[in-house]
Amino acid sequence: MGNQILGKTRNAGAVILLSFITFGIYTIIWYYRINKEIKEHDRNQNFSPGWATVAFCCPIVNLVSEERGSNL
Repeated sequence: MGNQILGKTRNAGAVILLSFITFGIYTIIWYYRINKEIKEHDRNQNFSPGWATVAFCCPIVNLVSEERGSNL
């Protein structure tokens, strides 16, 4: 494994600033991108970055997905 970089390093201040300037839209884009990087790093993860973003935006979807996941 060694010194392999797992994802893009992001500046937290820039993410907060861009989120503020774009009225929160960048937060959604950022959340999708980090989930996509996780999926690309470990293909054994059983989730979709798109659905993870929907669950982030709509908390009720997150509750349903947690319930489904506990039954597997």
